[in-house]
Amino acid sequence: MRRIEEHIGRNGISNFTCSLHGGEPLLFGLRRMRGLLEKLSAVGDRQNCRIQFALTTNAVLITADWVQLLRDFNVSVAVSIDGPPEIHDKRRLTVRGDASWRETVSGYFDLCRGGLSPAILAVCDPVADPGEVYDHFAYDLGATFCDILVPDANNDDKVESIAPFYIKLFDHWHDRAVGSKCEVRILTEMVRGLVGLETKIDTIGFAPTQTVCVSTDGQLEAHDVLRIAGEARSRTQCNVFTHRLEDILADDLWCGIRDQSTQLSEFCLRCRYKRSCGGGQLAQRWSSERSYDNPSVYCSDYLAILDHIALRLRSDLRFENHNGWAANTEMQLAV
Repeated sequence: MRRIEEHIGRNGISNFTCSLHGGEPLLFGLRRMRGLLEKLSAVGDRQNCRIQFALTTNAVLITADWVQLLRDFNVSVAVSIDGPPEIHDKRRLTVRGDASWRETVSGYFDLCRGGLSPAILAVCDPVADPGEVYDHFAYDLGATFCDILVPDANNDDKVESIAPFYIKLFDHWHDRAVGSKCEVRILTEMVRGLVGLETKIDTIGFAPTQTVCVSTDGQLEAHDVLRIAGEARSRTQCNVFTHRLEDILADDLWCGIRDQSTQLSEFCLRCRYKRSCGGGQLAQRWSSERSYDNPSVYCSDYLAILDHIALRLRSDLRFENHNGWAANTEMQLAV
């Protein structure tokens, strides 16, 4: 708490977001969570800084008291749901090995009835029906915002192709669901990248990785997803007990990750989507042989997905150019 207040005060920050992630943040407990949010809010009051709260949960512990607490502090909530029961319960089981969809959706609807409008975060199951997944979120659950994340993997892993899933998801969203109330973040960000706009997620788009995560032992880490390449890939030499938050800017590991995130491989530098894709998420580029100097493990999938979306966009926008640029079937929108 002292480090956050120190950081806000030293840098004159007027808006600050605390994202409570996991693991499962609700395991922190209702009483302790209220104390945490009260103290963080007091920091904002003292420093004249608007502190916003975000929380990601599996929602199985949600009760009326939790809903009231989240309302009291205006917490933005995202619930982890992978799809309808037959998809969600393939991987998201309780510690007893039981299905969790029913409990998760029950907690989700409790949040909705409490007026919190939770987002949905899913992880792509490459063999699932993407239209069924989207329709479950948009129509069965009434979500207004969802994201379907690319599974974590690096170049030392063997992965299933994700291109068929995201291509079908885009077509379903584009042909039947665009204009509906539910945004699919990964699709809108791909479109943003293709038309030359800055993307807002690290999965796709050319931008430096500058995330700092605080672990439960006080350790400051680079983006925690880098742990998929081994814990040593993310743990810096900084800890809140001994360092200010901005001391991370002098840490060799953190600076190296920031720099490597925009130092694309030779293959990526020659790619027509080098800016709109940006090499994919940094963790996906890792290999034990070449560190981060690789394309994403999903490179061929991203090429197929972006080619497909670009061609659909060209048809939508009906470009007419006397130089004949619109006839380029590779649709180099954002090279």
